[in-house]
Amino acid sequence: MRQPKQFIAGNNALRHALSLSSENGKKVAGTLRVPSPRIPDNAMIKVTSHGTRSVPATLGRLETEHLRPGFTLIELLVVVAIIALLLAILLPSLGRAKEQAKSVQCLSNLRQMATAAFSYAAASDSRFPIAYYTAKVNVGGTLTRVSVAWDSMYPDVSVSPPANRSVPGLLWQGGRAGGGGGVGGGAKVQQCPNYLGGSNWGPDYYTGYNYNTTYIGHGDMESIAAPVHITALRKPASTALFGDGQYYNGANKFMRAPQSALDVGMSVTPDLRASGTQGYRHLGKTNVAFGDGHGESMAQRYTNVPDPYPDYITPDTGFLSFDNALYSLE
Repeated sequence: MRQPKQFIAGNNALRHALSLSSENGKKVAGTLRVPSPRIPDNAMIKVTSHGTRSVPATLGRLETEHLRPGFTLIELLVVVAIIALLLAILLPSLGRAKEQAKSVQCLSNLRQMATAAFSYAAASDSRFPIAYYTAKVNVGGTLTRVSVAWDSMYPDVSVSPPANRSVPGLLWQGGRAGGGGGVGGGAKVQQCPNYLGGSNWGPDYYTGYNYNTTYIGHGDMESIAAPVHITALRKPASTALFGDGQYYNGANKFMRAPQSALDVGMSVTPDLRASGTQGYRHLGKTNVAFGDGHGESMAQRYTNVPDPYPDYITPDTGFLSFDNALYSLE
């Protein structure tokens, strides 16, 4: 039976290689070095394994084109299930990371406010800003009642007639302390990133924080109207200065201690006291800036206090301590 020319050529090349190796008489590890046979360009190699077909051979190299079958339905379902499982694992972590980032931003805001309070004291006989008072200002020959607070004041009496809008309050010294003066209700730093409700205090544009009114800021309706001197803070590292203000009806800007203390002259009722609670809105924690300038996230929430008013305290609000330990000056 005659062999095809292609196979004859291959056998001749193999015999020629063996003869050369025999003449040289060289062996490597007990074997002869046999060069690969040279297959002519026009040779056709037929491969019968599954998924291949006959293709032309090139010099010194056999190339086969493999046919790739598509994914089966089961394989696709497995891939979809794996992706769904990964999303179920990652999404809660991503959401928590986002909330943590908001809490970090909130702590930064509170620390800036603490810095602004000390800057105000440095320019105001070493006293912190008063929490609130009412003044009458002559605007165009007319006395206008102005509500002044530590963070904002309204109406805007810089124009005539007065405009029904807020401007930066005492804390920002007219915007000179980096509070972002001008129309807009004060500094954006006063907006907690996790609070979306109203301010309950005139046309405030930014809100969500409160100021220790019981012991530090006081006010013209408190038993002691004047704010305290910075030297009055005997334990600044554990005296709350600013925090996440919130109660059942929204935000509040006047932080109240849980027990009757310096504000008894104002006849502070339990409901008014309970409106000065903190909001635990950062993954179950509330942020506080203390009298030494440091910020802290606190998880402990106190509701069963000596002067309770349960209707005003919700599952995400409460006091910082059972007594006045984290509010008082000593």
